[in-house]
Amino acid sequence: MSMKKEHPVWSILRKTRYVPEFYPEAEAIYDFIKSLCMKAGSITYKGVEVSQMKIFFNLWNEYNSETFRILDHLVIQRMIKKNL
Repeated sequence: MSMKKEHPVWSILRKTRYVPEFYPEAEAIYDFIKSLCMKAGSITYKGVEVSQMKIFFNLWNEYNSETFRILDHLVIQRMIKKNL
């Protein structure tokens, strides 16, 4: 009988701080963000390769309410256009 390998999110978050009902959500959040990082890729900025998600993360940290409003608008507009 093989043991199931623990999800990588639990190497970041302390599992004991969360209720078991949240475990699948935390794992889904991790998987989603990892997927975004992979798809966003990197760009060369001033001769240095930089993760586009790192740029986004820095902007979100510095301009959190503005970034959230823009992201919310883009998501809502996409949903409206697709009638979701």
